[in-house]
Amino acid sequence: MAEIVQTFDSKEYTFADINLMLGGQMMVNITSVEYKETAKKNAIYGKSVYPVAIQRGQRSYSGTLKMLQSEYETLVRLSPKHDILSLHVDAVIVYGNPERGDVLITDILHGIEFTEDGKSISNQNDNMEVSLPFIFLSKVNQAV
Repeated sequence: MAEIVQTFDSKEYTFADINLMLGGQMMVNITSVEYKETAKKNAIYGKSVYPVAIQRGQRSYSGTLKMLQSEYETLVRLSPKHDILSLHVDAVIVYGNPERGDVLITDILHGIEFTEDGKSISNQNDNMEVSLPFIFLSKVNQAV
């Protein structure tokens, strides 16, 4: 088993410290980004009510990107045939502010494709925020 070496760093990043580039385009009007990796795991049982092992299986990647309508419309314009569901891009997400001396943390999401495309606004909203769920092929944590 690998030994975990702990290092102490009290730096926590705010949303203002995040920069996101999607398909080479800097996204300046994003309001939220979420992405995750899921591993299929099952308990394996022998002649007992207690598991004897954990079977590891396929991994999957998904997320959601929320942005202001102006950013969404720019993304649609850059999409093939103005169809955001046909877009296939990579994302680079950088946490930290180098002007403050922050250590930059960079995650890369490869092969993003959006799975839904829709807009919604009501009389309670001051502006439109568009939410785009996506799947992707792989993730590189703390890329250097």
